[in-house]
Amino acid sequence: MSDLVETGNSIPPRPRARGLFVCILAAVISVALTHWLPVLAFFFTVPLFVVLLTRGVPFFVGAVVLTFAVDVLVSLVALAGSPGIVFFDATRSVILLSACMAFPVLGMIFPFVKKVRYRLALSGSLLATVSLIAFFATKDAFGVTDMIRLTSDATAQALAGLFKTGTDVSALSAQPNADDIYRLSVRVLSSSLYPMCFAMYAIGYAIAASIASAATKRTSLRFRSVFFYNDDWLFLPLVGGMVCVIIGRFIDIGYLEIVAWNALLLSAVFFAVQGYGIFSFLFERLRLRVGKGAFLFISLSMIVLAFELWPIFVLGALIAGVVELFVPIRARFNNKDVVDPTPGNGGDQK
Repeated sequence: MSDLVETGNSIPPRPRARGLFVCILAAVISVALTHWLPVLAFFFTVPLFVVLLTRGVPFFVGAVVLTFAVDVLVSLVALAGSPGIVFFDATRSVILLSACMAFPVLGMIFPFVKKVRYRLALSGSLLATVSLIAFFATKDAFGVTDMIRLTSDATAQALAGLFKTGTDVSALSAQPNADDIYRLSVRVLSSSLYPMCFAMYAIGYAIAASIASAATKRTSLRFRSVFFYNDDWLFLPLVGGMVCVIIGRFIDIGYLEIVAWNALLLSAVFFAVQGYGIFSFLFERLRLRVGKGAFLFISLSMIVLAFELWPIFVLGALIAGVVELFVPIRARFNNKDVVDPTPGNGGDQK
């Protein structure tokens, strides 16, 4: 995966009419995923990133603006037949919601952030920040509040039903309360929103990179975790977030605990990816030694799934990623006695 987002200089010139068609198609697919295929709404950024990687920044910006316009149009048409809708209020809400969905992805072209991973983090942070502001400022958040409230009520009723059937609740001080579940849901969501938004953009970008690589025959676009290394400074938010979370267990630090959880989880995601890269590197070396790589990979995957070892696998990847900051694991296996294990000859996945 390239260091910089494509600017158009390295992309072969193509007819502008075809580029416009690609932008319109990407916008329509993105809106369709969010409105009519909610199961796949998580991947609505994939068509936009494909445009970025195959057509360059100008067409990418055009695709994002078209996505915003198409989403507003589709939403207004859907609301037109709804009774009791105040058109002005509905239009304002639709425009705000569509803007929140489409425009944060423009963080991918922010000129002062060079690495793709940090541009993805910036875009995810913009989306998460706008969402949190909307939620805490308006107490509406485009229906999210009502959705959490309904889920909390349903959960409380389901748990209460379990208690009525004879479940031992002597260890509990009180039966489940919908308000308590609602507050807990809001707390959990706000404390993990930033890494979730980053994951949404990062997964979408990885899928788009694979599609763009196949379409343009440029294998350098593909993400390979084997070459993924983190910057040393990411260790600071990991440790700082962990310290603040521990302090928050004993004293009330308010919104700082939410910030700490997001910093901790977001940096942990980066180190877990690096750890997965270490595992992939070791697996490739093992495959070269024993052969039959596909059979070995399937066998290990079946063992992890059958014995529900994935939490241990994720924790192990996180630990391995952190350890490599101090011990150059992959460099040692390559017999490279270096102080800084980060490769500087074009192999680092950005």
